[in-house]
Amino acid sequence: MTKLFFVRHGETLFNIMKKMQGWADSPLTEKGWADAKSAGKLLADVQFDAVYSSDLLRAMNTAKEIIRENHYLGDESVITDSNFREVFFGSFEGLGRKESWEKTGAPHGYHNKIEILRATDAKTARNWMKDADPMGMAENNDEVWRRINDGLEPFETTENQNILIVSHGTLIRTMATKFENWDPLDVDAPDNGSYTTFVFRDGQWRVDEYNIR
Repeated sequence: MTKLFFVRHGETLFNIMKKMQGWADSPLTEKGWADAKSAGKLLADVQFDAVYSSDLLRAMNTAKEIIRENHYLGDESVITDSNFREVFFGSFEGLGRKESWEKTGAPHGYHNKIEILRATDAKTARNWMKDADPMGMAENNDEVWRRINDGLEPFETTENQNILIVSHGTLIRTMATKFENWDPLDVDAPDNGSYTTFVFRDGQWRVDEYNIR
């Protein structure tokens, strides 16, 4: 059975500024580089068959640091895959999280992300953000899941492999909550530098471990 090790990239400048960071990229902080190194040490004894990364720089830099710490990997090339990018927040990219969710919920009478999720669900929240985006560029739920499924499909038929995939917090949380039918209000985004494992069992993806540090 193939196991996918999804690592969230190290802390970035936008993370500490509490800004929306999807396809927009900000650099790893000093702590972010340390997060990447810690992830590498945590996974140092795992023999990976391949290393994938989102094509965003914060993820690629994290992947390179993990490779440096691994006892089995050498100068492996990282396979970049845009399917594992963070959710795209469109015109909200770079804006404050609080402001962005307030604008998303306002047309429906809600003021923040928690209120939206309590009243609706993650799918609706994602669709409302696209609706609220003046340029209509933000990804809706179907668009996010189309590329997640495209990214995961090749691994549904592989056997007994360990695959490292460096990705992003909202994407990993989105996958985990859907696969396990978890309430997103009960599940925080994984920590920077943590890993979450997924396995394909009985025709569906399941969470094996979540937010391990």
